[in-house]
Amino acid sequence: MRGAAARKRRKSTDYAGWFLSSLARADQHARHHLGLPASTGLGVTSMDEFIAKANIEHVEKLLASETDAHKRRVLENLLAEEKSKVAAALKRRDEREER
Repeated sequence: MRGAAARKRRKSTDYAGWFLSSLARADQHARHHLGLPASTGLGVTSMDEFIAKANIEHVEKLLASETDAHKRRVLENLLAEEKSKVAAALKRRDEREER
């Protein structure tokens, strides 16, 4: 049983890693084809905000159908991260508009 539980946890962790790497590839692909600069990680662009909002919608759909407790926790953490990205983008935008 112990081995099966470990494999199950590893699969859900692998899923989260795959999901994040897929999002990163989609971001790079979209930036390239739209002629936008690569994300530097120093700030949140409108493209980052758009992608974060799309990710939120996607993760919420996954959460609606997921029953495994561990996978739900992983998805909830991803959802919280994406929501914080959007909040940071809105805060930065408000700060720029105040200047």
